[in-house]
Amino acid sequence: MSLNLSSITAALTDLCEKHTSLGADRFFRFDQEFSEIMASPSLADKTVMLMQPISSYFTGQNEAQPYKHVRVEFSILTPSTVGDYDEAETDINACEQIGLDILARIRHYSQNFGNTPTIFKTFDFVNIQGYPILLSDDNRAGYSYTFELYEFVDLSLNLSKWTS
Repeated sequence: MSLNLSSITAALTDLCEKHTSLGADRFFRFDQEFSEIMASPSLADKTVMLMQPISSYFTGQNEAQPYKHVRVEFSILTPSTVGDYDEAETDINACEQIGLDILARIRHYSQNFGNTPTIFKTFDFVNIQGYPILLSDDNRAGYSYTFELYEFVDLSLNLSKWTS
């Protein structure tokens, strides 16, 4: 397993495509990609999943045990009428539930039931955070979740990659 942008994108894309409220072509890796594609009338009225930039940091009790921690954030966004706060509240609640469905599937994967992606093997509910979103410029409301994954990382010096 390697926790990097490509592996996390692939895993979240797969989850998005398999959820009945989302589906194929509803996953976006970057805000700019989301903005460009949302201008398309074919997706303007669809619920989508947007991955936020990942971040990482390193920990370890000593140099022999370094771990890379990756913070993953995704948002579930749906069309919502600007200024209609009752509708926005309903939309936020629906998006929160879709996000919980996705977290439940990740949790299932983390427990190694059958043939499941190993990228989620270090997933733990202890570090999940969530918050509502209201994007008036994009006419969307939704819910965002963050969680952490981690893996051992080899930071041994490879002298063959250095000239001196």
